[in-house]
Parts: sequence; structure tokens; C-alpha cells
Amino acid sequence: PTKKNPDPVIGLSTMQQMLSLAKVSAVAIGGISLENLPDVLTAGARNFCMVRPINQAQNPEKVLKEILKIYRDFV
Repeated sequence: PTKKNPDPVIGLSTMQQMLSLAKVSAVAIGGISLENLPDVLTAGARNFCMVRPINQAQNPEKVLKEILKIYRDFV
């Protein structure tokens, strides 16, 4: 974890609502994994941060390539 006291989880539907109202670029962060990244992208996120999947990986470069493939396949 990157915080001792993390912010409350807002969920994908609330994130989607927030993104639809945002007047500036937003970044989705927190709890994003390779498994749920497609859902995060489907909900409208175009900017995202994934700390744990990369930092805890045995092979961070491989994980980053997987993240980029998911992103590129989506857009």
C-alpha cells in the first residue's frame, strides 16, 4: 500500500460519474490490477496509475508490457 490511511473506495460507477463531470484531466488510482484494468477503462478512465502490480512483480517489465497491451487493445 502507498498510504497508511487510504481514501475510501468509490467504485467504478462513482468513478464513471466523476469522470463524466470532470472539467480537467483525471487520474484513476488505487486498487487497479491487470484483472480489473479493462473495467476501469470501460468506465471511462484514460489516465491511470498502477503501483502495486509493478512494484511487487518479479518481472516489472513484463507486467508493464501487459498493462500497455490491455490499454492499447482497449483504445
